[in-house]
Amino acid sequence: MFWGGIAMGKDKKRARPKKREEKKMATQISPTPTLYGKDAENVHKQIQKKPTDEQLQKAKERSEYFKQVEKKGL
Repeated sequence: MFWGGIAMGKDKKRARPKKREEKKMATQISPTPTLYGKDAENVHKQIQKKPTDEQLQKAKERSEYFKQVEKKGL
């Protein structure tokens, strides 16, 4: 038997052609809105705050955890 460019015997299974993967089109990312007044002041204050030692330690722990998940999988 001859199928898809491969000669096959009776006892062997047919090789099926692979399905084509559909590619999704990229969508546009909306621009970051410009903030004014109190909203802008609040964002500026948040940016100037320095993280505490406890927050830095927790961030490191989370980072290590997710690195392990990447290596091992879920």
